[in-house]
Amino acid sequence: SQPNFPNYRLGTGYPVCDSNIVLTATPQIFRSSEVVRLYPNPVADILNVELFEPFRNPGQLILYNQAGQAVRRLDMESGVLFFQFSVSDLTGGLYFYQMLEGGMVRKTGKVMVLK
Repeated sequence: SQPNFPNYRLGTGYPVCDSNIVLTATPQIFRSSEVVRLYPNPVADILNVELFEPFRNPGQLILYNQAGQAVRRLDMESGVLFFQFSVSDLTGGLYFYQMLEGGMVRKTGKVMVLK
């Protein structure tokens, strides 16, 4: 687009100020495949969560059922690489998880709970 600059065509040599250009910022996107491993999958009793590098900020693992309702929230301290939690009280089926660090989504995925 042609900027609103009166001397645009005179070739002043100065950079043009174009008020029609809009810059947007993109948040940092993490490579999610290298963040965490949940196993065994499918799981019956205890789900192991292994981080490949510790979180610098406190994090959270949220487990959702197929209706999108959060059925489990697990707070994770910074610096921890491995933890376990029980899924034996959940009904069998497919669940989705979301791993957050400092409010940013680090990893999403699926877990199958067997009964």
